[in-house]
Amino acid sequence: MTLKNEYKEFIQNIKSKIQSAQIKAHVKVNEEMLRLYWEIAFMIVEKQKSASWGDGFIADISKDLQREFPSIKGFSKRNLELMRQWYRFYFDELLIAKQLVSQLQTPIEQQAVAQIDSLIFQIPWGHNLAIMSKSKNINEAIFYVNATIKNNYSRAVLLHQIESDLYSRSGKAITNFEAKSVRPELVEGLAHSVRPELVEGLAHGSTSSPRTEPSSPRTEPSSPRTETRL
Repeated sequence: MTLKNEYKEFIQNIKSKIQSAQIKAHVKVNEEMLRLYWEIAFMIVEKQKSASWGDGFIADISKDLQREFPSIKGFSKRNLELMRQWYRFYFDELLIAKQLVSQLQTPIEQQAVAQIDSLIFQIPWGHNLAIMSKSKNINEAIFYVNATIKNNYSRAVLLHQIESDLYSRSGKAITNFEAKSVRPELVEGLAHSVRPELVEGLAHGSTSSPRTEPSSPRTEPSSPRTETRL
């Protein structure tokens, strides 16, 4: 091997290591962002249960967060609403599962909730939104999450697979998620699966504008609202 070729091989090895590190860093950042989205959604849902704030307060949250963290994208009113819808897509069905378990007194498995927690944070936000908006239930959603991870689907390919009903064509492959097998106490555990320090870490790790007083949330009479999936 000539000196020139030896150098080319050497520098290519370095480049490969850098690219591998970049990919790992991107995956980690994506996971932390999604866990933060989940935590924000949980906080919004819980606050709406306990306070007389209507949906208008989400616009106030968006304005305050965008003013405090101007360099961070993702805090638009629409995206906050999608975070809440994403959280409820999984969590509301788990609440139904909790009721089902108490009625049927069926055997329990922790794998179901653990699977959701370990999988949905591994794929990009856009993929999560596509799966949430087009899946009829958690079984179907987890099937497409698994398929995306296994096959490294781009968003376009994922949408094609969903629209061509890969789930049904695959014989509704077992996802190890059965509503009747979810332990009731795990529902609460999933809600708190995000580390609270992520919010604090975000604040310390970003460039923010001078702090301003947050706007007061609008007090609106709460009215029954039906969440419409995209």
